[in-house]
Amino acid sequence: MMTSTNLRRIMFVHVMLTIPYFFAMVFLPHVTPALLRDVAYEPVGYVFVQLLGGVMLMMAIAEFLSIRQEDPTSHRIVALGVMVYFINGFFVSLLAMINGVWGGIGWINPISYGLFAVLYALFWYQER
Repeated sequence: MMTSTNLRRIMFVHVMLTIPYFFAMVFLPHVTPALLRDVAYEPVGYVFVQLLGGVMLMMAIAEFLSIRQEDPTSHRIVALGVMVYFINGFFVSLLAMINGVWGGIGWINPISYGLFAVLYALFWYQER
């Protein structure tokens, strides 16, 4: 089915983009926040950056395992969970930008979360 192929492709792109983020967030947690704002975080902030890196890896593993399956239902189930993550990430990062939590480069977050949310939603609904 074509849509299942599209879902598999977008999942693959997300998996490939997630790998460097995972390593940066888990092994260099002080670098990621510094890109968004020139303010040092409290140690607990760095722990949350590392936890988010772990969550991203978990999603990438679920997507990768789903990609390898031929069943379009498994693609839709995983895509739904990832789509919810992207929708949540869009609103959280948009609020962060509106409230001045991050600097100008922080706009990359709501834009990328929004783009992936729209792509996942588009392919997910086409499959129905």
